[in-house]
Amino acid sequence: MANTLVPVQMHKPTGRAKRMTSLDQYDTVFLVDDSRGMKSHWQHVESALLTLAAAVANRNGGGVGLRFLNSDEVVKKTEVGQDLKRALSKVQPKGAAVVGDGLKTLMEEYFDDVQAALKKSANDFFAKKALNVIVLTTGEFSEDPEETVGEIRPTLAKLNCYTVPEGVERRVGIQFVQLGSDPEAPQTLKTLDDQFVNEDVFDTTQWDESADPKVVYKILFGAIDDKVDEFF
Repeated sequence: MANTLVPVQMHKPTGRAKRMTSLDQYDTVFLVDDSRGMKSHWQHVESALLTLAAAVANRNGGGVGLRFLNSDEVVKKTEVGQDLKRALSKVQPKGAAVVGDGLKTLMEEYFDDVQAALKKSANDFFAKKALNVIVLTTGEFSEDPEETVGEIRPTLAKLNCYTVPEGVERRVGIQFVQLGSDPEAPQTLKTLDDQFVNEDVFDTTQWDESADPKVVYKILFGAIDDKVDEFF
């Protein structure tokens, strides 16, 4: 029997963070780095994924999606943890970590969905949720940060031509969750963030195996609500 995702207990911080965006205004998709560099961290991927996915399901009631950098395995949307575990069990870490390609595919598919909604009706367009991408990775990419950004910048620019859904700060947010302790990874991820001077698209967070509720909270909201960075 499939197990429904069990949410981690989180308490929303007080103060300015009370005004935070609700996750039900976003479609949340996990992009898992399944490159060869993830082999020694693979056991942590499942725990991080299930913990975060449960927290999302608890807050938006719509489930989550799952994609991989190299594998074609896809979970469109689910609230069932077993679906995510089954997908992970079919994937073996191998190949390069070309993160830009994975993000580009997601961005282009989302852009196509936005366009399709607009062509259908105004109601469908305005009902289309924003996108919250959570990347699970060591931060050891096979391309330079500039190349990663170069892959997605054109699609982000096209998306920015559309009206942002009511109640959200941006149409797309990308959160990088670092697994492991590669000393160069934080600088790589920071360089990514620095590529967007006028738009804060990226956020980065070190994964905590104890699943500290504050860390989970920052991962879920850090790329889609600027007030989270103020709080943390």
